[in-house]
Amino acid sequence: MKHPFRIVPILAGISGCHTSVPIPSLKDYLAAHQPAALVVQLLDHSVERVAHPRIANDSLIGVVHDVPSVTLLSHIRTAEAVVPSPEKTVELISGAVAAITLGVFAVVVSRTPEETCPHGTCSSGDTMGLARDP
Repeated sequence: MKHPFRIVPILAGISGCHTSVPIPSLKDYLAAHQPAALVVQLLDHSVERVAHPRIANDSLIGVVHDVPSVTLLSHIRTAEAVVPSPEKTVELISGAVAAITLGVFAVVVSRTPEETCPHGTCSSGDTMGLARDP
């Protein structure tokens, strides 16, 4: 691969960042939307991430830890939808670009003239000002 860092923004854009938003009415929300996952807090204060959620009668049906799960709606204290967050994705990509840029800058600045011009054979224009003065 000629430029391996080109894939970083692509992967970050594809995967993206997610956030959870509170759902006031679970039945109404699932009737109008089809989220990939929900985060629910049960009455015993445990928290579960439910993938592929749907409502059937008085139950929330989905997948928890790769196992099919059925939870009574009356046992759910709160519910949040897991949704894409474009703002967080932009922050992630910006941070990655800044970190790579600073890393490259630190490597370039930390080079000594001996590493850049072995045996002092470089002309002053070849090393971006790092060559030895005669």
